[in-house]
Amino acid sequence: MRFATLIASLLLAANTWAGLPDNGLPDNGLPDNGLPDNGLPDNGLPDNGNSPDALINSPLFFDAATHSYWVGNPFTGDSINAGVNPLNVALADPFSALVMAYQWQLCHPAGDDATVIDSRGGKHTFHGRVGLCVLPNGHGWHKDQPLDYDTARWLSSATITQVNRLQVHNRYSLRGPTSDLSLPGGRGNQLTAMAGSMTSYIYAFGTDQPVAALSPCSPPGTGLDPCGWKPHFVGLGRPGSTVQVNASSNGVRMVLQANLGIHAADPGGPGAIATSKSALNPAVTFVVPEGGTFNVQWAADPRPDSTGGVASIPPPLLRARVVAGGGTLRFPADEVFVFPNREMYSTAMLFNLSAVDANISAIPGIGVQGEPVANCGPRINSDGRLQFCDASVRDGCSACRRAPSRGLVAFPNAHMWLSSSWTNAQDYYHLRSCSSDLSTCVATFEGFIDDRYCGPGDPHCAQQGSKTVSRRCEVQSVDRDTAKPRPYTGAARKLDDAMGCHIGAGPDMGYGVTTFFANYGSGGACWASGPNDPACRYVKARSGDEGDDED
Repeated sequence: MRFATLIASLLLAANTWAGLPDNGLPDNGLPDNGLPDNGLPDNGLPDNGNSPDALINSPLFFDAATHSYWVGNPFTGDSINAGVNPLNVALADPFSALVMAYQWQLCHPAGDDATVIDSRGGKHTFHGRVGLCVLPNGHGWHKDQPLDYDTARWLSSATITQVNRLQVHNRYSLRGPTSDLSLPGGRGNQLTAMAGSMTSYIYAFGTDQPVAALSPCSPPGTGLDPCGWKPHFVGLGRPGSTVQVNASSNGVRMVLQANLGIHAADPGGPGAIATSKSALNPAVTFVVPEGGTFNVQWAADPRPDSTGGVASIPPPLLRARVVAGGGTLRFPADEVFVFPNREMYSTAMLFNLSAVDANISAIPGIGVQGEPVANCGPRINSDGRLQFCDASVRDGCSACRRAPSRGLVAFPNAHMWLSSSWTNAQDYYHLRSCSSDLSTCVATFEGFIDDRYCGPGDPHCAQQGSKTVSRRCEVQSVDRDTAKPRPYTGAARKLDDAMGCHIGAGPDMGYGVTTFFANYGSGGACWASGPNDPACRYVKARSGDEGDDED
């Protein structure tokens, strides 16, 4: 697979928060924060964009009192807003706000949202999405209980899938055997029921920036103005076939646009493959790109603005048909078809639920049990801002300076395995798991899911005859799609979720989740941004590899 999104600048290092901010803090990487989706499903699909720097520096994990309050109380708006407590004090720290938002996304089900206030009066809105904290009896950390062991394991494994060093935003498919296999910690179908549809992803391909076209208009926009557009369904067709999408616009003039892959795009900009003229019941005709995945967005002409200057309208009914070239057309396309390319398997435990758990490393500047050493508590800087000690702090917090120690793993019980299609697995591991200065990583790279692994510099044993460091995972597909009803005919699709991977000579810790990216064909990342994109250095390791992908 490919990590195309690594062309973005490091968001946290630049101290510029992308997206739609809440009180100067990031929008948590959530694709629907403040942007209308016209009532179309948002699928519960997670996205990555969390920063390893945030996990490593947040007092949520590395301050004992903060961590104890967090895991010892229900993870709810009431717990956060209960007077001045360690959790809302930590929430005033941008690193912690980011981590908490992603944890909320994983823990709470779709629609279970909350607006909370930090200790300095800042307002933060968190959105539920996956629901890993929902226990079979309906209770759980998201609702009325402290964090339990099984939930902590699922959350930890899923958290590792959400980090990337450059903090770009990507939607992905998260899968794991938590349905009916009688495995430890089972909690329903959160990781096995594939969404029947999804809409255009609001972030521009390979960046941390929302697509401008999906922002509100003020004053009202017209024609191809890059504002007020609405995301619509993702589709899947035979590459090279010709498809037409028609809109029933209910007497309103509209424009349509088809885009490559799953990302929205500005009108006529990178990623756009066909744009209609303004018309009643417009249509757009295009050739399905390599990989087969496309998405559609639309806009009224003129369209509503943020001040209500033009009345809102309901979304049009869109229909797609194959004009030439044949093949199966899926519009909307099911998650299991859109995200076929396996990227990572992870298993982890990031939480200390008791004083002796030792799931968090003693990082220089932080004590063995997570307590900060002298001078390392939260304090108010000379400019009035609350600051927690981290690697960037120099004034008055020298005890927190971390000596560079490339490869230090912050969470010793966190592990990840990658697809063998990566040319340089170590490079990808560092981009996916390690801090901006590469001094600290959040998990240990263990090898390939689907091939032997021989260590740095020799990812394919057969080429050099090197000694195998890691075996392939013993189970390549555990479960099948449990969605009911299924939006496709035939048997439930295999999920290709791995299990039985190896940590040294022993088995993995279980509770593992597998991540998948969308299909862009052999061109991988380069279809969207061109051959000069630095991400294109990640090419197929060898002819005939399967599972090549982007991020």
